[in-house]
Amino acid sequence: MMWKGKKIIAGREIKTQEELWEALDYLAKKKSEENRMDEAIHTAKEALKVAQATFPPDHNNINRSLRTLADVYAKFGKTKEAVEFFDKVLESSRKVYGQNSNEVAAILRDFAEVLLRSDKINEAKMLLQQSLGIMEKTLGTEHPELVKPLVNLARIYERQNKPHLAEPLFERAVSINVRNFGPEHPSVADALDKFADFYENKEEYKQAAMLYKRALTIRERAYGGEDEKIIPSLNNIAALLLLVGNERRAEAYYVRAAKIAIKNFGNEHIKVAEALDNLVSLYILQGKYHKAEPLCKQSLRIMEKVYGRNNPRLIPMLRTMAEIMRNVGKHDEEQAYALRIKHLSDRTQNQVRPKSS
Repeated sequence: MMWKGKKIIAGREIKTQEELWEALDYLAKKKSEENRMDEAIHTAKEALKVAQATFPPDHNNINRSLRTLADVYAKFGKTKEAVEFFDKVLESSRKVYGQNSNEVAAILRDFAEVLLRSDKINEAKMLLQQSLGIMEKTLGTEHPELVKPLVNLARIYERQNKPHLAEPLFERAVSINVRNFGPEHPSVADALDKFADFYENKEEYKQAAMLYKRALTIRERAYGGEDEKIIPSLNNIAALLLLVGNERRAEAYYVRAAKIAIKNFGNEHIKVAEALDNLVSLYILQGKYHKAEPLCKQSLRIMEKVYGRNNPRLIPMLRTMAEIMRNVGKHDEEQAYALRIKHLSDRTQNQVRPKSS
């Protein structure tokens, strides 16, 4: 794409090829943030074409365009394409910035995340170890940039059934955030949550509960007791309480999370549907179908408004509604939900079925 004349793109007047590239790269990132996948991918590809036509082969802007496209593919779950472009970004970055640069360390870290999604555990581990090695040399052993690769490496060891290697990495991640930001900073709460997940998976529930509660306290002090940012902490504690059989206390946390969601987002937001769904699952577990029914209907109404009545995302909720109707003896409604499920399932299969030649 060669540029001639003037044009406005993303609110910018374009006069040169370089300005065209800058505008397209910016627009690709913006469309990605807005979850407009097809447009983001198309625009990122156009930006890369302009970069390759405008700059020398090893220019930083070509590297940036490759990175933008890799990030867009990764965000939207296009793992195969993301791996292909992260490979190109890594090769380019080593030429542009040097083998042991912070830029290469960051790419190794993010590339590892993509590989983890495709269960390439050993490859991801190798990249994370390389990333940490570079960061420790260039940034020092206590820099907050180390936290993300430390946590991801710890999770790999956890998946490989090596908790003795994972635990000190989680501890180190928490310690680094405490040293850099102070013990009451939300970043400490984020690291504590991940450490708590580790203990929960090991069935060390007492230790997990202590860390989840500490994370909740930090967020309450930072944001207040009714801020949306404390909802994940409430859900973590509630889920843990369910694991240890304390359904009454779990209910209190789920109710609080739902009230906060309604206050922050309004009655018709998908976050409210998610919060209500947690309560529905709890009441079904307890056999309290009459309490689950109105909440499940409210959650379904929200999802229908957000996604539309014919969206396949509704199928799990419709199945839950059918189960509730069966258990409260409303068999006509159960049948109606079953028919909707069949209709949506058939429609989805027809949409993905390849056309015969």
